[in-house]
Amino acid sequence: MPFSPYAAQTPEIWLPSDAGLLDAASDPALMNATASLVAGTLYLMRTVAKAQYVLAKNSWFVATSGVGGSTGSFTGVYDVNGNLLSGSADIGAQLVAANQQDMTLSTPVPIAAGQITYRALLANLATTMPIMAVMDNNNTIRVNFGPNTSPSALLRASINGTGLVALPGSIVPANNAQAAALPLFWGAK
Repeated sequence: MPFSPYAAQTPEIWLPSDAGLLDAASDPALMNATASLVAGTLYLMRTVAKAQYVLAKNSWFVATSGVGGSTGSFTGVYDVNGNLLSGSADIGAQLVAANQQDMTLSTPVPIAAGQITYRALLANLATTMPIMAVMDNNNTIRVNFGPNTSPSALLRASINGTGLVALPGSIVPANNAQAAALPLFWGAK
């Protein structure tokens, strides 16, 4: 059938597989801003898996490299109840390099379609913290679908702890906070 500008068009829908990912927070084209991480803050991105897969790596996008040795930098995945399913070895070397960084988890995690998880990022660098790619002009209110998202466990972008040097073995999702959160881009590999 020939192309007609007047015919109904099927919109192109971005899928994580378009970027070689199993799952993702959003289309990477929506990474339109940057923000610096704060040392010792546990950043979380809540997700509902779109399909079943085995999570081996969390991918985060470092816009500007950090500087200095790591004093406790990790990525991980928590279940809907706040239990740490898997964490990584120290990821400091990947936070001092720009671009997409695929960070290997210590133990691959089977993720079921529809399963809710929290992807975690914790950074502590001795000199300068990395600047990360963020979505929606760094607007957590829009990313979280409104200023009063309740309960706190439903926040897409949140923090859950400060002054940390390791991933906690568990978190309390009801304590997730929107203040100081960053709508980070993450992907699953």
